[in-house]
Amino acid sequence: MTDNKKSKKSKATRHEVAVSVQAPVPTSLQRPRVVTERDLLHKHHRLLRHNDDDNIEPGDSCTVEETGQRRSDRVERADEYGKEIARAYYKKLVKDFPLLDLSRYKEGMVALRWRTMAEFCKNKGGPQGVCGEISCEVQDEDYTPNAENDCDYDSTQSRCHLEKRQVLFNYLEDSADGTRQEQKSIMVSCWLCPRHGRRLDKSHEYEKALRDAVSSRSSESKERRNGRQCRRHGQHPYVY
Repeated sequence: MTDNKKSKKSKATRHEVAVSVQAPVPTSLQRPRVVTERDLLHKHHRLLRHNDDDNIEPGDSCTVEETGQRRSDRVERADEYGKEIARAYYKKLVKDFPLLDLSRYKEGMVALRWRTMAEFCKNKGGPQGVCGEISCEVQDEDYTPNAENDCDYDSTQSRCHLEKRQVLFNYLEDSADGTRQEQKSIMVSCWLCPRHGRRLDKSHEYEKALRDAVSSRSSESKERRNGRQCRRHGQHPYVY
């Protein structure tokens, strides 16, 4: 009997220990997430920065919320430091030809960013260089790699004639004060291989098809609502 009691007690204690280990940690005891410089760069980075953004100084109106209540000094210092990081990173980018991410072109979504100095030295996304799609390494027929700067690219890669594309890029971006999102657009020139050029064209078709599908669904739902309201009042929805 004593052995059975001990075994039962040991099972119960093991169960309690297992439950206590799997129990969620209270919010008050959780360690706060550390905000890194990469997080601040993601928050304050802008595709295009104007002179007004570069002349922001501590104590400007952008550090005060619309309600008039000043945020904590720690948040203010983090915001100012994040803006300085974003401005310094923006000045290091080469803003003549962009790189495109077409991995989600079937959803009508295209991402764009400027080239870094290392990519500029490899002529990634430039004329007579390497395709401007981020994951593509197809080289132009007239491209002769430099042994010093282009050591990452293999000479046996496929070659073709790159095409120059003019793209009107529409995107949403946070405003300077971070309280709303603004619709912006920019006309850019990019160099793509024929395969990714076709994907770029198809992305516009997919985007238009998705827009039409959403608008048709919204119109159908509106017609159904009107039909229900008419039937509720004893009227036929399409006979007047």
